[in-house]
Amino acid sequence: MGRRSAGARWSSAIAVCVGFATLAPVVTTQVSSGRHPAPATNHAVAPPDVLSTHGDYATDVLSDPWDFSNDADIPPIKLVGCENRCEIARSAAGQLTVSTRDSSTIKLVRTWGLELAWGRDGQARPVDAGRYTRLTLSMCTAQKLNMGIHFWNEAGGEGLIAIYPEAGCGTFSYDLVGLPRIGGLNAPWAGKIVRLELLRGNAASGGDPAVDVTLDWVRLHRGNAPAAPVGGVPIPRVLSPNEEGGTDYAAATGNAWDFNDTRDVLAMNHIYSAVRNGALVGSTVGNDPFVEFKLPKPLKADKFHRFTAEVCYGGPMSFANAPGGGMNARVVWFGSAGRWVESQDIIIYPGCNRMTIDLATTPAIAVNDENTSKKTGWTGQTITRLRFDLNEDPGFRTFSLHEVKFADDAALVTAPAYRILFDDIAAVPGTTAEIYATRTRGGFDGVRIGTMAVKGGTNSFRWTGTDAGGAKLPNGQYWIYVTMRNAAGVGTAYATGPLRLQRA
Repeated sequence: MGRRSAGARWSSAIAVCVGFATLAPVVTTQVSSGRHPAPATNHAVAPPDVLSTHGDYATDVLSDPWDFSNDADIPPIKLVGCENRCEIARSAAGQLTVSTRDSSTIKLVRTWGLELAWGRDGQARPVDAGRYTRLTLSMCTAQKLNMGIHFWNEAGGEGLIAIYPEAGCGTFSYDLVGLPRIGGLNAPWAGKIVRLELLRGNAASGGDPAVDVTLDWVRLHRGNAPAAPVGGVPIPRVLSPNEEGGTDYAAATGNAWDFNDTRDVLAMNHIYSAVRNGALVGSTVGNDPFVEFKLPKPLKADKFHRFTAEVCYGGPMSFANAPGGGMNARVVWFGSAGRWVESQDIIIYPGCNRMTIDLATTPAIAVNDENTSKKTGWTGQTITRLRFDLNEDPGFRTFSLHEVKFADDAALVTAPAYRILFDDIAAVPGTTAEIYATRTRGGFDGVRIGTMAVKGGTNSFRWTGTDAGGAKLPNGQYWIYVTMRNAAGVGTAYATGPLRLQRA
């Protein structure tokens, strides 16, 4: 199977004049081949006002406020966390500093176009623009700058709002609905937002100097929510069920693909490697490096559709079809079509990542690459050969592959109970949790299934498939969310994956 450079990306263009100032945005178009569809954007999760005192996207949806206490907030990786002549770093004190030039961007919510989204990609975790309408920044700039707030909705519409922060440090708050657009980029702040970034225009002093922009915290929040971070309020996080699902194919057939020995691997290509300390460790040396797995029996794709890979990559971030580029992976399978079929691009980052993707896309063929001649989708397939293509870097790149799974949805089937796991990352004493189950994905209209006091660390609730009063709920797919309350306020978190209730 021949390889090629990474597929569709958001490509850049030109300057927009705004009075005396010139902004040089990454005005983008989504490049695709023919009419091949992209996977449907996930549901936009946003708890109602009464369930969230915090009222900001990162806390409500990601269970992790943008306080830059960890690298996941905005990865300090060029092209991932910032783009266009930038340098980026995060301090141990929780500040993100980006050295900018004209047209540099800082990516708050990122996406890559025609791809299989995972993690905090905006297509996997879109912003509900109807609820989160203000952007407030605690920001320092070394000089007065002309900047912009640049965003895209799921249909590809773009909006650009000009902002003019003064030199020094301050808190800046912007109405994303009411402020005027510039440069002909007139998309309203509405629907699902899949990309949001801060754009550096020119410096008020003229020229194109390198200017540091430092962020202490950022809140994309409701208009009636506090502009600054709120202390003492719980920040719940649902640990399971989650998007990785439940029963894993390889574990169920006798040998999980965890690389504790060489029995997991059937074949490899363009790879020099060894199994060491529970990982396949080595280097890729061509643009078609793959690991093919042993299948003791055919894999039923309708059941095992949740793909997870934990993998670390060395080297830079680049999509170029040249050594040091090709930072996209994919899943490839031989199934009912009687030939090899490949997935759409999976964008990979330098460093260590745990990626999960539901291969049962809507529409089904959106899981396939636009250049694949046979588009079968994943669902409906009986798969007899299966591999993970690590990257498409035609050069030399180090890697360590720790685990690969293809899992079913999490389920309560024959066991007497399912353990719902959650924690409070704010670790606030005196907090009570209410656990809910809803049949409406993205909805907060659930039935309360339990209440308990929150302790430090991981909390476990044993669910037997009943509501809080003991009445049995009907079989079906449920989404779990947890609401925590204390004297300071309330916080709510949604599970990233469903739980199937399937009694005999």
